[in-house]
Amino acid sequence: MSRSMFRSFNAYPIALAAVVILLSIPSAARAGYPDGMNSYAAYHVMHGGVDPSGLKWKVERNHGARAKATTPDCDTLRNLAKTVRLEPDEWPKWVQWKDLSLPHVDLDTPIPPDDSLTVPNTVYATVGDLHGVFGWKGDSKGIGLPWALRAWSHYRLNQYARDVRARGFKVDVWKYAVYKETLRTLLRQPDVHGWFHVGHGNNDEFGTILAADGNAVLPMDLKPPHHRLAWVTLMVCKAAKAETNGAVKGRWSDLVSQYGTYRASYHNIHPAFTGWEGIPIQPENAE
Repeated sequence: MSRSMFRSFNAYPIALAAVVILLSIPSAARAGYPDGMNSYAAYHVMHGGVDPSGLKWKVERNHGARAKATTPDCDTLRNLAKTVRLEPDEWPKWVQWKDLSLPHVDLDTPIPPDDSLTVPNTVYATVGDLHGVFGWKGDSKGIGLPWALRAWSHYRLNQYARDVRARGFKVDVWKYAVYKETLRTLLRQPDVHGWFHVGHGNNDEFGTILAADGNAVLPMDLKPPHHRLAWVTLMVCKAAKAETNGAVKGRWSDLVSQYGTYRASYHNIHPAFTGWEGIPIQPENAE
């Protein structure tokens, strides 16, 4: 570290603290799963792509926008939905055959062995408003330097992206703050499997997140997605409060299928923490 850089950090002790914290994160956390495997088990098919629940579908995730799904024993689309954690009744939205014409089947029709069936395999990782460390609503006068929060947020964004890519998903990382319309567009893509977002919350009772322009984004603003997702993770202060006040503004878990997982926090999340107080929250109709 140069003397001039050290003098700059001396002038901004919060910035120095952020750098020290980032450099002190254990190498084991950098190399693997910072929040533990339980954060990923809900939506990853383990054991070499074979569903451990005993279902007969095999999903080959090879970093493409969609993944090939095959069944050697004529399994059903209902069981495919359980395997990939998507909503059964929405299967016409997320199942595709290569000829782009869906055959006349229903959820319980045995599907013969076929290599042309594909399912969503794209995860979007996005960043919201990052002004200040403790500033709200785009307030650039928040305590601390904006880049300190950006450094922490991008570290977590890249960490999740790397871990999810290792499982064969295609991860589309948005390193710059996104607007409400961008989020709405991403979640309406036919290939979307999951969504991870990091940024400021609105610090209100409705679990809102802040877009690039500092404007609040409510769960109802992103509904309906193309189909309900296998998982949604919001590393946003108090985003989970949408669950208790969702009757007014909507719930983030409404974006998640009955077999999926929604992970958020009821508490504040600051760059001074190497971890976070994320709480897995199942939708009300989850099995």
